Amino acid sequence: PPNGSVNAYTLSMTNDSNGGNIYNVTFVIPPVDADGNYTVTFLANDTGNFLNNTITTSFRVDIAPNVTTPAVTQPDTVVRGSTINITVNISDQGLETNNHIDVVLAQITPPNGTASSYNLTMTNGSSGGITYNLTFDLPPEDEDGNYTVTFLANDTGGNLNNTISLQFQVATIPNVTEKLVTQPNGTAHGGFINITVNVTDNQLPTNRHVDQVLASITPPN
Repeated sequence: PPNGSVNAYTLSMTNDSNGGNIYNVTFVIPPVDADGNYTVTFLANDTGNFLNNTITTSFRVDIAPNVTTPAVTQPDTVVRGSTINITVNISDQGLETNNHIDVVLAQITPPNGTASSYNLTMTNGSSGGITYNLTFDLPPEDEDGNYTVTFLANDTGGNLNNTISLQFQVATIPNVTEKLVTQPNGTAHGGFINITVNVTDNQLPTNRHVDQVLASITPPN
């Protein structure tokens, strides 16, 4: 196997019931064996106990991990700076184990595009298992909009599955507080009206994401 000769095993080859000089063996790669290049060395021994072991060939087991059941929860609703929980099941291809899983990452792509994406490591906890988790706080400076989570599951053979993704949304309205109207010239027609208000990003003391603030004036009629 790819993990070395210490783990090598020998299988008998036969030339079936009809005899002949063609020998065969059919077998299934054990699930515990790793991805990578497998070397086959032929051991041909005759009745005089002379051994020929000079001929080899190879084959490759090269399959990417399974990525299933992705999920995102936002327990603190959709405000900036809130906690995001991400879970996904990662297993060896065709198996319910994760013996060959090496690294699982969640690639977070904000609404402003892949140039601002970042990777966070997912773990399966101290008890192991195929369910990987990630809990993180969305940076307050990140924008409103749809965030894409792409799962990057890499096995010990260097095979990557990055085909599964999902989205979550941050959509929060600004805070509007401390409204104030003053009329320095009194209430007569033609007088000045001063209107002030504090507008900030939701649950933050900044206005990085505030785009436009209007005052809609509704006359008595």
